[in-house]
Amino acid sequence: LATRILAFEPGKITLYDGNYSQFLWAREQIKLAETTSNPKALPTFSKFENENREHRRVQKGLNKQKQKYEKEILEIEGKIEETENQLRELEKFLSNPPSGLTREELTNLSLKHTQLGEELNEALGRWETLNKLL
Repeated sequence: LATRILAFEPGKITLYDGNYSQFLWAREQIKLAETTSNPKALPTFSKFENENREHRRVQKGLNKQKQKYEKEILEIEGKIEETENQLRELEKFLSNPPSGLTREELTNLSLKHTQLGEELNEALGRWETLNKLL
């Protein structure tokens, strides 16, 4: 994104603030002022400066939001890894449970497995949503 244009013209070099469209507009206004011999007709850049300031302000806000999303993604990735490890350990335990477990203990372990699966799905869904926003 151009914010300044350096114009090489016969016999002079001119620096224009703004993007290419603003440069073309300013150059046209200067030519018009030179042909009418009216020095007050030279362009002002206050409108474009305000637009550029607003653009920078919006961009800064977007960058902050992006950093926030990236931080949350890293936290979610840690949570996903932790939950997957817990599920893996629980599944390993449930695949060969000790013979002394009661029905209630097995039911609680099964509920824990379901809960971990739901937490994992929720974390994966949020992770996907955040990555789409980036």
